[in-house]
Amino acid sequence: PHCTFHSQRWTAWLYFPIMYKDLPMDTLVGVTVYSPALPPPHLLGGTTFFLFTSKGQLKRGMRKYILHEGKEADGSAALTTSGRIQDKDFMTRLNKGLQEYVLQQSLHIPWLDKLTFSEINKLNKKHTQQCATMHLNVEFPSFPHPVVFTLPLSEARAMAES
Repeated sequence: PHCTFHSQRWTAWLYFPIMYKDLPMDTLVGVTVYSPALPPPHLLGGTTFFLFTSKGQLKRGMRKYILHEGKEADGSAALTTSGRIQDKDFMTRLNKGLQEYVLQQSLHIPWLDKLTFSEINKLNKKHTQQCATMHLNVEFPSFPHPVVFTLPLSEARAMAES
């Protein structure tokens, strides 16, 4: 994940000691970000997000979440620090299209890609300078095929019988 705050950038990989098959569909991840620059570490903000989409697919690719300034991530279903961006502005739609491209869901044309990425970088730089809220960019792993949540067979049978 990457967090840009003014002109600062932190990069850190987070690893969880659990397998995807052991996770429930409503798995929440809470991330609280501290600035190590100030002694003692200063709370920047927190965000909470679901690991699976509403359709049961494991999220993949780059995702952008709101970082609630001065709040720790609550990690609860109430989502008082929800990372979901409500406003589907131009940059959000642009990043969604970029994610589809990266995940090989759209056509690749080298000369056009180079031109497009140059413009996207300019727009991202301009948007970051104008942005008043902090965001946390999280890069989920990408697999060749979607990873879909399924109930274990015993649970599925029990639900069907009830």
